[in-house]
Amino acid sequence: MKKTILTAFALATSGLIQAQSTKLSVLNAAGQTLRNATFRLTYSVGEPMVTVLKNPNDILTQGFIQPETVKKGNEFDFYPNPVADKLYFENAEKIASYKVYDMAGRQVFGQAFDKPQRTVTVNVEMLAEAIYIVNAFDSEGKRLHSFQIMKK
Repeated sequence: MKKTILTAFALATSGLIQAQSTKLSVLNAAGQTLRNATFRLTYSVGEPMVTVLKNPNDILTQGFIQPETVKKGNEFDFYPNPVADKLYFENAEKIASYKVYDMAGRQVFGQAFDKPQRTVTVNVEMLAEAIYIVNAFDSEGKRLHSFQIMKK
């Protein structure tokens, strides 16, 4: 009788017990994205290996952190933050000018472009270590985005 009960129990629970799963799952969501003006490297730690290699423009993907390849609408990106010397920001809509303000609301500097740009590089080496607000504007003076940076 005991053997019959144990056999029935083993058969009933055998579908629930697995020694190893072949399903992709996130084991650890650690990772980071490193970028500069010419490349973006996104990596993850502790995830199953999934490889994607592409050319041209060198896309290398590992794990489940996938690169965004399509900008939708008014997407905006800026990096690095905190920043030491060069700040980069880009927008799906062209940027005609930007202004940098200190936390007291005073304009520290800014720049207007003859030809609006999607990607802007700002030299912030001369700024003191502090937190600043940056506003990006379109050619009609409408603010596209406002963001905060930390100068280190």
